[in-house]
Amino acid sequence: MLLTHHSVLMKMVAFYFKFWSLDFLPKSKLKIINIVKLIIYPFGAGLFTFCSTWHLFFEMGDYSDLIDVSFTIIFIFATFQCNMVYWIINIYNKTRILKIFSYFDMTINSQDYLVADLRKKHYENNTRQILTLAKIFLTGITISGVIIMAFDMYRSELYMPVFFSFPGIPLDSILFYPINIIGQLILYFACLEILMWSDTIIMVCIMYCDAELRTIRDLILFLENEEVVKTKSPFMLKLIYEVHRDIAQQAKELTDSFWHIYFIKLLTIMLYLCSVMFIFQSFDASLIVPFNASMMMVSQIFILCFFGQILRNSSEEMCDSLYMTKWYEMTTKNLKNLLMLMTRFHNPIKVETFGFGVISIYTFVQILKASISYATILYTVFT
Repeated sequence: MLLTHHSVLMKMVAFYFKFWSLDFLPKSKLKIINIVKLIIYPFGAGLFTFCSTWHLFFEMGDYSDLIDVSFTIIFIFATFQCNMVYWIINIYNKTRILKIFSYFDMTINSQDYLVADLRKKHYENNTRQILTLAKIFLTGITISGVIIMAFDMYRSELYMPVFFSFPGIPLDSILFYPINIIGQLILYFACLEILMWSDTIIMVCIMYCDAELRTIRDLILFLENEEVVKTKSPFMLKLIYEVHRDIAQQAKELTDSFWHIYFIKLLTIMLYLCSVMFIFQSFDASLIVPFNASMMMVSQIFILCFFGQILRNSSEEMCDSLYMTKWYEMTTKNLKNLLMLMTRFHNPIKVETFGFGVISIYTFVQILKASISYATILYTVFT
């Protein structure tokens, strides 16, 4: 089952990098065509941002329709986030991220003495969990996105799915309805899905790291056996060090690849969560869909922070496990090596980003508190 789950996850990762960069299309001998393929998506996301901004500042009247205002602001922040995600993950860090997954592919298929069986147990459990969660997350968000789009279509009299109309196309033109309906639907779902899929890629990467950290913890548990401590301490300590050294390097690559994304995602989600909360001045049936949108945002923040917490917990457990071994049965030389390991483990593997620090459940709570506070201030100032 492990290889099956791993294969499906690797196909999901490959799909993510191929689809939005149009890599599934055959490569051309002309360099300009390949460049055009890479910029089609960011151009579309940029167009979405421009049109939403134009609608906010030039097409709206008195800003009395809070749902229109709120959703338009959300679209502006979300499409900006889409563009940054694309350039940072799909272009700038693509090679680095694929190397991380190549490392985990190698570890899963390795036959290292003692480590292989432990890895199989933890990787099988984690890949099964993340595959199930990824399917639920992607399906749930897509369904919520369809509900929001249907609501937007209804409010805009069935021709403006994201409220704006493309500038330069008159209402009496035969192209007005086809371009606005089809074009906006394509832009909306392309932006929605890249955000959700990028979150899924982060989740998958962290769960692979977590499986390796759990493997190290189980290796440490062997040192609770007095016979192993007396006869195999040098070998076990060296093995633990080497496995931890390798995963620490991969975790560093993970943090270097995703810290920009975490900062952008958490900041923009906080801003458009604040925006959508502002409209809850009264509770009636028209707020059901905005409430659904806010739950989508909360789930996205929770996913990002929860998996950061998982990685940190697994890393901290290793240090505790090492302390609980029968270290007092070791020789002086081995105790020195153990002390070096404990010093190394005291710096836990974690995901952190500028402005938010270490990503954890505490980050999730702080973002919700900040969003509610800012929304309350906006309500006080503008009402």
